[in-house]
Amino acid sequence: MAKFRVFRDRDAWATFRGYFYQIQVTIQRWLDLEPGEELQLECGEDIDRVGRALSERGTASEVSRLLEQVKHREKAVTLRSAEALAALASFHCHRVANPQVCLRFRYITNAQVGREAKSQMPGGVPAIEAWERIRSESLGPGEEASILASIRSLLSIVPKPGNVPEEDWRALRQFIRAADDAEMLGLVRSVEWGTGTTSFELMQSEIEKQLVETGRAASAEESHSLYQRLVVFVLKRLSASGPKSLAPEDVEGVISAPDSDQPTADCCK
Repeated sequence: MAKFRVFRDRDAWATFRGYFYQIQVTIQRWLDLEPGEELQLECGEDIDRVGRALSERGTASEVSRLLEQVKHREKAVTLRSAEALAALASFHCHRVANPQVCLRFRYITNAQVGREAKSQMPGGVPAIEAWERIRSESLGPGEEASILASIRSLLSIVPKPGNVPEEDWRALRQFIRAADDAEMLGLVRSVEWGTGTTSFELMQSEIEKQLVETGRAASAEESHSLYQRLVVFVLKRLSASGPKSLAPEDVEGVISAPDSDQPTADCCK
């Protein structure tokens, strides 16, 4: 029997893994929600954690929003990486469009931090590592100013990533060049580089452990079953057209749903 010859690699494993990784991170954020918070999915970014407060009239208004972009990568990330630059351009546009909302941004990836070739950072440290030192306010004034200037210099000369609209890139570049140090510092302290997060292979076990530790599941077997139901619930929610949100009470709804409403296939082994 002749063997079928594949002339083009059509295996989209990396794409599907990236989407599934986003679902798993979404579940983790969902389980961590506090009363009065909600997740909005595929809104500002992949996952928006929205905090609300009640006004004197009893109506809820948005007071904070954490925008999270989730990327599963097979190689290290640097501040020169196209995805990192695209994330910064996107966040800057969100800030300009929403001056009344306290916005923060977090780039979530399993990848480790890489060091830029010919790094201009003081001491030759990776730019993302230097950025995080500023954000965590662990530097003295002189060192902070030196690193801030180096970050500004790097972002002023890097070329536009191909997937970033010209208008968005121009807006970020103009801000980088025109912002005073206080404004630049405000951007840096609003952006977190969440690198080296849990690997794809360990995500399921981490979530199942979290379900037991929070009392939502009484055993490993029950935790595994609940994990599967949460995955299907989030996948269906993401597949729906229009606004998509998750609230703390939705978790309880999945837990308490009748068996007839639960998926029966062991789809998440």
